[in-house]
Amino acid sequence: MATTRIGLMNHFTMSTPDVAANKLFWLDFMGASWYSESNRLIQFLIGGILVDCFPPNDDTKEEDLPHPGNDVQTFRFSVPADSFEAWVAQAEEYEIGARLVVQDELKRMVLLCLAPGDYHVALESTFPSVEELHAAASRVEPRVRRLAASSDATRPAR
Repeated sequence: MATTRIGLMNHFTMSTPDVAANKLFWLDFMGASWYSESNRLIQFLIGGILVDCFPPNDDTKEEDLPHPGNDVQTFRFSVPADSFEAWVAQAEEYEIGARLVVQDELKRMVLLCLAPGDYHVALESTFPSVEELHAAASRVEPRVRRLAASSDATRPAR
């Protein structure tokens, strides 16, 4: 086993056919900060992490683009448990496709949001007890179910 410690993620890069839609999702919905933009690339900061977002090269094959069924990346962010309902409300406001995952063994609830380009964003909260987890889940589950029903977000996320 390696003894090297892993620090915080520095930055990630994603390719998407619709950079403008991603700009709206990440900056407006997720609250990222604009960093820079060129004719082909936008960069933003979220949680102290730099993100490069650009369209695929002209010679990129259709099957290599992000789409349901391939190895779509999931970007995972921790959010405080007391803000989970606010994130659900924000997903409703922006009509973001989402689904809910409740993990009793980890006392964790995850809001899986579908970002443009078929990337998945997981907003994860850990609760002090399974009882508090279930109480919070019961409050948001019907709302998230409506989000999933009105979108394509029920397809599996990795």
